[in-house]
Amino acid sequence: DGKPENVFAFSGEAKNKKYATEIIHECHEAWRRLVGDQSIAQAAGNLSILNSRVQGSPAQVHPSDPIYSKIPPGQNLPPAPIDPSISKW
Repeated sequence: DGKPENVFAFSGEAKNKKYATEIIHECHEAWRRLVGDQSIAQAAGNLSILNSRVQGSPAQVHPSDPIYSKIPPGQNLPPAPIDPSISKW
């Protein structure tokens, strides 16, 4: 198709498992701080951190709370098909 090869971050250099694991832990820690502190969520653009599963979160919604009934049920849908134009090599 005449397009150049995709080049990813780090000048195309692959990173090892240790690096990937550190990134995952860093992201998880940032998420944990976000859902655990309403002031961080507000400073980040007044994000809603309402949830029904994170124990100890200041925004945990319990089934007895009226807002709980407004949370839509999860949908266990199959993955959407991937457009074949994306997988061109």
